[in-house]
Amino acid sequence: MIVMYWNVRGFGNSNTKVALKNLYVSDKPVCIFLVEPMIGLSLVPSWSWHGIGVTKSCLNDRGHLLPNLWALWGDEVNDIVIFVSDQCIAIEVHQNFSRIFMRTGVVYLSLDFRKRLLFWLFFSFVCFLLVFCFFRGFWPSPPSCNFPPFF
Repeated sequence: MIVMYWNVRGFGNSNTKVALKNLYVSDKPVCIFLVEPMIGLSLVPSWSWHGIGVTKSCLNDRGHLLPNLWALWGDEVNDIVIFVSDQCIAIEVHQNFSRIFMRTGVVYLSLDFRKRLLFWLFFSFVCFLLVFCFFRGFWPSPPSCNFPPFF
């Protein structure tokens, strides 16, 4: 199971889109995380996503600012979005017709020291809870969020 993380530093030009398509065709990742696309997801035509097999997405929530972290995947993956904030996305990925699954989180920290400190405090608390739950023999179920596809 391949997961790709790429800091594209701007997704508006055609060279970046061609490079992403070439990476997707050669490596066939189940999930792609794009950081700093610097454009809105709606500005990318849907035919370009379908050309590389991407049909679903999740974006971080930065309020009135453009999202700077995108998670993209296709129909061959069943996904559960566990957590979304202004600095991270956490998802659980299940490949269809397979018992393989993976939980992953992607972090893109803010330059604001206060936001960064709050994130690390929250992250430390979540890690403590997950370790505690693991050793106690139960695993918490993810929140029941229903995110529609963006395409």
